[in-house]
Amino acid sequence: MAKQIKDLKIIRHFAQGGLSTLYLAVDKENRQVLIRRLLPKHIFNKKMHWCFFRGIRLRSKLPFNDYIVFSYEWGYSGITPYEIIEYIDGPNLQALIHKQDEILNSHRIELLIEIATAIEFLHKQGIIHLDIKAENFLLTEKSITDNLFCIKLTDFDLSRKFYGKKILAGNGSVSYISPEQLLGKPVGPLSDMFSFGVLAYYLLSGHKPFPADTLKEVKKKRLRKERKIVSLNHRVPNLPYELIDLVMKCLERNPKKRYPRMAYIIKELQEINL
Repeated sequence: MAKQIKDLKIIRHFAQGGLSTLYLAVDKENRQVLIRRLLPKHIFNKKMHWCFFRGIRLRSKLPFNDYIVFSYEWGYSGITPYEIIEYIDGPNLQALIHKQDEILNSHRIELLIEIATAIEFLHKQGIIHLDIKAENFLLTEKSITDNLFCIKLTDFDLSRKFYGKKILAGNGSVSYISPEQLLGKPVGPLSDMFSFGVLAYYLLSGHKPFPADTLKEVKKKRLRKERKIVSLNHRVPNLPYELIDLVMKCLERNPKKRYPRMAYIIKELQEINL
């Protein structure tokens, strides 16, 4: 049943995750938006409540950017925190990879550049995302006339403010988490870079570089000294070696062996011809 919440008319339940539930709504300008509300079971859980609250505060302070799902406002409805965010009428990257969508072949460099640009923007704002994965990138169209797509990053529940010194942070998504997070070591922007490397490998090949279902399996495969990653060239013949080297550099176990910043990755991607 449609309801009224602060000039918003809720149309229907949209989705639910581990921390929040989402509703599709329209505002007084008849614009579609999403309402994210903390799940009732987490309201009195200090850790979960703070995680959700911190994420919506960080997103709300960001200036508008084409590659980030925008936050219109946030607040409390009684004792429940919520945020009102931009509605993206398009699939996430996980769905596109799962069905092997043609856009992954025809525009893979453009997709990687936009993903990297979203992450670089956050880092410039002093934020590390810590949950870079295919499910958190949504595909939309910039315009109907020229059919240009745009990637938008969402879900800031694990994000942290970064002040130049590495911080400790909890685990992210099992398939994408960096070695330093697995070891309980301090994290920083280069932790997002590792997750970008996992996503890039997955987007290009349809396979994860470290396939595993549990945290224990991931640690075993990712932390051993001689890690075995199937070559991208074996997965996808005729990929430029520059692109393969770029992805493998992002996946270095030692953060010091990765690129200094996402900007270096963007520059190299722009120079690769497919």
